[in-house]
Amino acid sequence: MKNADEFAEKIVKAPSVADPLVRETQNVFKKLDDTHEPLAPHQFWERLKQRKPEFAQRTNQGGWQQQDAEECLTELLNCVNGVVKTENGKGAADDLFGIEMETETKLSEAEGGSEEPTTRTEKFLKISCHIQGQTKQEDGSWKGATDMLPQGIAKGLEDTLEKTSPSLGRQALYTTKSRATRLPKYVVTQLVRFYYKQDTQQRAKVLRPIKFPFMLDMHDYCTPDVQKKIQAYREKKLEKQREEEAEAKKAKLSHNETPSASAGAAAAAAGGDAEAKMEVEGAGAAEPMAVEEEDESAHATYQLTGVLTHKVSWSGRESPCGPCEALCRATIFWFSGFLPSLHRRWAFSC
Repeated sequence: MKNADEFAEKIVKAPSVADPLVRETQNVFKKLDDTHEPLAPHQFWERLKQRKPEFAQRTNQGGWQQQDAEECLTELLNCVNGVVKTENGKGAADDLFGIEMETETKLSEAEGGSEEPTTRTEKFLKISCHIQGQTKQEDGSWKGATDMLPQGIAKGLEDTLEKTSPSLGRQALYTTKSRATRLPKYVVTQLVRFYYKQDTQQRAKVLRPIKFPFMLDMHDYCTPDVQKKIQAYREKKLEKQREEEAEAKKAKLSHNETPSASAGAAAAAAGGDAEAKMEVEGAGAAEPMAVEEEDESAHATYQLTGVLTHKVSWSGRESPCGPCEALCRATIFWFSGFLPSLHRRWAFSC
């Protein structure tokens, strides 16, 4: 969380924090700003165990039992959200991490009935990446596995469920499709590895490795209206880039010309110069209709700045016990969260 600069600043500057866990988070952030030495947040750890007693569990060998990284992060975000507010009274976590989703539920075409789809709006602090292993096809091949983060996000936004159909008078299959109506400054993604196996009636974990890009484009996960907004913003940025490149090229040519050559070529180049000038002026005239840059929903492209995961041994296996590990980006470097210089970057950020 320290890596999300605006979020950390709101926590540090929050007055009279009553929640003990948030107060210790505030103290840790302040100490990180004042030192580059290793920091052992003992008081923070004690407060976290008081809030979530299961985090204090130990293995038979006496080591710390492994806990869920997402559960820890969610607890911290919810605690901060309840006591640290923005000027308009909105929770700090909702303001910077909140994603608004519009979910449409409709009767599956296979059911043969006819019902009007229903729509609801929900808010989340993270978006899920659903992981699926390979499934055997009719031809004997294995396909359908999740390999990349964008695949898992798309899979998590569409689902099926069974419920009573008022038109059919029985249990029926419904499909759900979710799309974002608001994108935040920071996007947090969760790799959903656990699922319930119907055949064995047990909880299972998908161990398949998932690759994630350094840049995440959220365009395809938004509603059509938001996609139009994103496209307009990108077209404006591209137009501005072309304009700047044309101006730079023109300035370079002007600088390289000698006075006599410029005078001799003025008449011949008049038509071309006039055309170039009209293109630039025409681009500028559309400025009032362009999308505002301050509208964060128009960006939709996020840079990977950190990964929170279980501690992994050199053999590539997860440790059966112990803490989580943060892999963070600092300017152009990546480093482990166990290094003493841990200060920068977490989650996907705009």
